Amino acid sequence: MPDNNSKIMLNVSKKNFFYLLSLFFITFAKGLGLDSSSDIYKAVFYLTTLFILWNVLKERWTKDEYKKLFIISVLLVLNFLFGKDITSIFSFVYLIGTKYVDIKSILKTLFWARFISFVSLITANAFGFVESRVILFYRNEQFVVRSDLGFGHPNLAQSSFALLVLLFCYLYRKKINIVTCSILALCNYFLYQQTLSRTSFYLVNLILLLFFFEKFFPNIIQKMIKYTKYIQPILLVLTVVLVKLLYLPFVQRLDILFTGRLAYSAIALNYGVSLFGHPFSAVSALFDNSYSMILYNSGLILTILFMYAYYKTSESYIQKKDNATLILFIAISLLLFFESYYVNTLFNLLFFFIFKELVWKTRPSKIKIRFRFV
Repeated sequence: MPDNNSKIMLNVSKKNFFYLLSLFFITFAKGLGLDSSSDIYKAVFYLTTLFILWNVLKERWTKDEYKKLFIISVLLVLNFLFGKDITSIFSFVYLIGTKYVDIKSILKTLFWARFISFVSLITANAFGFVESRVILFYRNEQFVVRSDLGFGHPNLAQSSFALLVLLFCYLYRKKINIVTCSILALCNYFLYQQTLSRTSFYLVNLILLLFFFEKFFPNIIQKMIKYTKYIQPILLVLTVVLVKLLYLPFVQRLDILFTGRLAYSAIALNYGVSLFGHPFSAVSALFDNSYSMILYNSGLILTILFMYAYYKTSESYIQKKDNATLILFIAISLLLFFESYYVNTLFNLLFFFIFKELVWKTRPSKIKIRFRFV
């Protein structure tokens, strides 16, 4: 006859499974390029959200956890009222269900959901079931043709692949060698020939290089990895400084390399930074830089909180000497400099680590939970 601990273990494992199933479906839908304008996406989002919230109601939280979650909730509601964007609340829903779920299980779920959706969309596009949108883009004093391969935008296709490569290298480090790195680099190159998305293309090569060195030359990585905790604050300050110096010729040349990201950031930041954010509709600017985006839309308070949370979480993993996780932190932080996914936890995976380290640090039960999705 099973004891009480066994019953609790079984109950928690079931919750893990259904949380991961919910995460899989919403990530798969997002990976297919569906968004809030799609009825299918809305149905998946509402069903998975209700299921996660139902599971959360049955969980036990400590007073410290209640306090932290209450403060976060208040800040997110204020941000929604002022910034008029619900993405951060959507991310929060998927984060509060992670208390008893192993981080590797979460990342494996994200990887396989993204892998299946990525391959499905590429295949459907190749056979003509999904049309490509072609963009005529002016670069290096000539027009170039970019294809979105059915993803909605060329940058999204390449950044989705970059996230896949990052998750693969992190989760399956034992498979990293010259052969796998070469195959992934070739896939990255062939994809780039269609999308011409430079930032994610270079980022994939950097990811492969960092994980290769982490596995075969760990001493080299160890010397640089201790500075990981400073990367996001530096990138935030760098964004603001470059925007303020945009009148300088060398910064303008840099902006050409960044395809206007600094100019768009300048438009937004010149509008002003408030405590709880401004709505996107108030300014006519594209956001391809997450650091200017959170300053503008999330507001000063949440931006400071994001930087503090990143710093403390990175510091924790530096103390653990977890080089692989720190490389993942570096790669995502760099990706966020060129994309506007900061508050979307399906792209900004760092929030899963932040919640594990800073929110769920104290647990009411010492039961060891193991769940393997694959």
